[in-house]
Amino acid sequence: MGDSTFFDRLMGHLRATSKYYTGYPKDLGPSRVIHFTSEREFVQLLHEGHPVVVAFTIR
Repeated sequence: MGDSTFFDRLMGHLRATSKYYTGYPKDLGPSRVIHFTSEREFVQLLHEGHPVVVAFTIR
C-alpha cells in the first residue's frame, strides 16, 4: 500500500523535526476552546505542557 508508506514517512518526519511530539495515537481527553488576549497568556498555555492548536482572529 502506497498510502501507509507515505504515512510512515510523514510520521517519521514529524518525530524527527517536532520538539513537542508526544506519540501517536494518544487519548488526550476532550478538546476545549481557550480564549486568550495577550502574548503572555499564550506563552503561559504553551508552558503548561499540553498540546495546543491555535487559531487567530484578527479584528
